[in-house]
Amino acid sequence: DSYYWSALETFWEKKSSLGSKVIRTIDNDTTDILSWCGDPSQKGAWRRRGLVMGHVQSGKTTNYSALIAKALDSGYRHIIILAGITNSLRRQTQERLDEVILGFSSETLYVPGAGNKIGVAFYRETGRIPLSLTTESSDFNKNMHRSLVTHEDPERDIIWVVKKNVSVLRALNAWLTEKLGAGDKLKNPLLVIDDEADNASIDTSLSGGNTPSSINAQIRTLLKTSERYSYVG
Repeated sequence: DSYYWSALETFWEKKSSLGSKVIRTIDNDTTDILSWCGDPSQKGAWRRRGLVMGHVQSGKTTNYSALIAKALDSGYRHIIILAGITNSLRRQTQERLDEVILGFSSETLYVPGAGNKIGVAFYRETGRIPLSLTTESSDFNKNMHRSLVTHEDPERDIIWVVKKNVSVLRALNAWLTEKLGAGDKLKNPLLVIDDEADNASIDTSLSGGNTPSSINAQIRTLLKTSERYSYVG
């Protein structure tokens, strides 16, 4: 299935400043990265953790946008992006993914129709519509945690773009544990993208891992909510 990737590829070819050679390189690189991730068709519990390294301003967001598209095409159903430690970075990432993955503004409830389309939506047929549980103006929070009643849907693609913030991650972990997973581990494959993984994610405690630093501990808890996940720093 190439529902997400083919649309993104066409969008970049027609509407971005990326040249064809750059797009081919992104295509090859992200296929390699995805090949190291867990196989969504593989039953039973599995875990993959890895790191992608690149120069400053070398196109991290472009790279992981392509990776997300291919992961969704491959059978991943939950995508969580840990998008830095500031509201501005998180909002910028959300806006970017609205354009290249969602195909509509996360600020508005998506109703199929040309007036609501942005970015990649003009280059793919109406079909799968991802559900974004964060918006450009709103990170995941306690109020959202209380109001959402969505349960895990094996056919629904769900995306979160959240800050690396203890209260945000705690609220997300509580909801994943209590509601989405119905008290059990998530069954649908989860991809976690940790943007700028060298910032805030690292365990900076001196306890040797027994009592990890706050954000590191919440990321560990996040990964434990799923029985099948890939973590890409």
